[in-house]
Amino acid sequence: MNEVKTAVVINAIPKMDRFEEVIKYFAKLYDIFQNHGATNIQKLRTSEQLIGDGGIMATAVIEFPNKEAIHSALSSSEFSALDNAHETLYTVFDMSICELH
Repeated sequence: MNEVKTAVVINAIPKMDRFEEVIKYFAKLYDIFQNHGATNIQKLRTSEQLIGDGGIMATAVIEFPNKEAIHSALSSSEFSALDNAHETLYTVFDMSICELH
């Protein structure tokens, strides 16, 4: 039986007038994730909207060894120190745990 891989998927629309802060936030977030076992971080930037009204501008897929590692990262003091910056730096910031098949 194949092992199911676990990942965090982030879909976001950054506030462009705060783009430098957005870049710094993501760098800190990636460091936290890597400190909790994340591997294979993929960053995707939308280059062309094919269907819909223009939505998500950035997507990240961050692979973790398991769900527990993800919850550990999000409950860490390092993550808490980010002080919910995603709420002020993005118009949309969705984070989900997904299984890679």
